[in-house]
Amino acid sequence: MPFKPNYRFDRAERTRAKEARKTEKLETRAARKANRNASDSTAEAPDAAATKRQEDHDGVERTGEKKE
Repeated sequence: MPFKPNYRFDRAERTRAKEARKTEKLETRAARKANRNASDSTAEAPDAAATKRQEDHDGVERTGEKKE
């Protein structure tokens, strides 16, 4: 006797597999974004300090002092 296919079961398996791929993809994107944000925050700290520094006409570096 030939095998009778169960179309509902096949469709349910395809849907389950699709959702698993989708959640895995979202998790990897979130992990990449978290890693990118972590590396950006560490890169910003030295840049912020560098922008506050000023050099006067003598080439002397001064931080937070006003020029006269």
